[in-house]
Amino acid sequence: VCNKCSWALTNNSMPKLALANNLWIRIVPHKLVILTLPEQLLISCYFPWCYVFKLYPKGHRAPNPDYLPQGMTGNDSLYNMNTDMVVKMLDGQLLPHLAMSLASVITVTYVGTKKLPKTRLKSTFQVQHCIMYEVLMWLKSHNEIYKDIAISDEHLASLPEDDVLIEILSII
Repeated sequence: VCNKCSWALTNNSMPKLALANNLWIRIVPHKLVILTLPEQLLISCYFPWCYVFKLYPKGHRAPNPDYLPQGMTGNDSLYNMNTDMVVKMLDGQLLPHLAMSLASVITVTYVGTKKLPKTRLKSTFQVQHCIMYEVLMWLKSHNEIYKDIAISDEHLASLPEDDVLIEILSII
């Protein structure tokens, strides 16, 4: 038990971050678990941080992109955000966001001598517009934050059926 929780319990009060304070997340629905990070960001109402991916072939002498599934790593990095684009993303209740907005909150770096094949990125960065539509409809009926959003058919139609966004490929 941390000091703050111990102090609260000693003083006969509920710790601020106790699960009993309605902080229990419960089981995350499968519809949400299967979303890739770009899909999550395109339907998010809030953007608490930026994501930096550093990809390299791990455990192999030759930096061969075929080994990327075993060598994807992440690290915390800070970089300048395109705050104008973030403000535009947050303006209004129209979802999903436009794919071009992802360049403001995600970056991918590949360390290697060979060109990175697009197929190696699909499991992490693919976007499926049908899945996103289903999830947005589910969120509208099951999540108070999403109840008043408008789903943009135009934005959905601009997304790939099942592929990596050009906007992500262009920032690698």
